[in-house]
Amino acid sequence: RIRNRPGDPLRDMHPPLGVDMEPAGPLYSRRLTMRYLDGGRELKIPGGNIIYDVGAPPSSDGIYYVTSGAVRLTRVFNDGHLLTFDAEAGNIFGLVDTFTGQPRLFKAQALEDCLLYAWDQEAFERAISVYIELAEMAVQILSRRMRLVNDDMKLLT
Repeated sequence: RIRNRPGDPLRDMHPPLGVDMEPAGPLYSRRLTMRYLDGGRELKIPGGNIIYDVGAPPSSDGIYYVTSGAVRLTRVFNDGHLLTFDAEAGNIFGLVDTFTGQPRLFKAQALEDCLLYAWDQEAFERAISVYIELAEMAVQILSRRMRLVNDDMKLLT
């Protein structure tokens, strides 16, 4: 079972987008960090609700940013192996399926009441072309998940 582990150095590399940041060079504020959340729409998801299931086609709201709450991404493989990621506030999910146009690989379910920000692929591409920090965060999240999957696969051999 894989989770975003507290203390993982990559986990804390970028603070959540909707949270005030300590000044480090330019002064950041809640209003300034929320600028990334542009071109999409806000969704309120009650705890327990399934956002999408394995095999579903990517919807028009294909990429999600967790503003508050937590979402569990799970996949049970044919051999019974369970792979789980928890996407908490400040995390993005749904990137791979949306960009490849392939059916969803994971089920996404709200662990608690969530506030999500959702983009379609075109809107997300516009946002990352303007806000390089958002693109960096997406790459870091994907890289961390790939590393965790690789670590998990090593345990199976």
